[in-house]
Amino acid sequence: MIIGFLGKGGSGKSTLSSNFATYLAQEKNLVLAVDADHNMDMAYNLGVTEKHPYVGQGGMQDILEYIGNAANYRDVFIDDTDVAFTLSPQDEVTKKYAREVSPNLLLMVAGPHTENILAGNSCSHTLTTPLKVYLPLLSLKEGEYTVIDERAGVDGVGTGITTGFDLAVVVSEPTPHGLKAAKQIADMLEFYKTPYVFALNKVHNEKEGLEAFEKVFGFSPNFIFPFTKTLGNFGTHLEERENEEFKKIKEKLHSISNDRKAKTREKFEKAKNIKDNS
Repeated sequence: MIIGFLGKGGSGKSTLSSNFATYLAQEKNLVLAVDADHNMDMAYNLGVTEKHPYVGQGGMQDILEYIGNAANYRDVFIDDTDVAFTLSPQDEVTKKYAREVSPNLLLMVAGPHTENILAGNSCSHTLTTPLKVYLPLLSLKEGEYTVIDERAGVDGVGTGITTGFDLAVVVSEPTPHGLKAAKQIADMLEFYKTPYVFALNKVHNEKEGLEAFEKVFGFSPNFIFPFTKTLGNFGTHLEERENEEFKKIKEKLHSISNDRKAKTREKFEKAKNIKDNS
């Protein structure tokens, strides 16, 4: 199943997504961690600092060639391809762009801004465009997971990538700006019909944090992660409370019934209809 972490910059989504991927791998699941943030914090958290083929640089061409459709990537879904990507065995695209960082844990990285992007020849969103095709067509077996660290704020959601998620975790600090961004993200997830939950993070005082969250949303968050200095010890130590919350997130993920491919097709058909009628 596929789960994505979203939130304002500094909310802790990279930390939580990195640790959740580690948690799943330590439970002997096969996990693909996907760093879709150009800051590449998830890769750094998982101990990967050297260069590797970035899926954002050349990945789209490889994906379309693998599918056998070199036309517009939207047509892949409108034409309803039956091609799928897999982690075991690895298809050619996964094999090229995913590396093993530890037992049971793979990492795929969208990549940093290129010279073309910096010079204004292309948009930074092109780096994650391959994931908008790869994730909805990724077929996972029992005991296989994909965990995505998305870009900060509403930027990633606005590209429509979340139709490739089975579940989105909206991460927020109990601050006015953090909660405002979480509300904006949730509203956009509603548009894409992506199931989502809220994780209140970096909570110093649980009572005050809950009051701040409930004032904005009118209900309590699904998960609460207290502030802890050991949260950044990736892969070496997970707090007991963190493990408890991750267990509940996993249970929530398994309660979701979601057709990523169908929702992505619906999104692109809607886009085509809007364009044809404009």
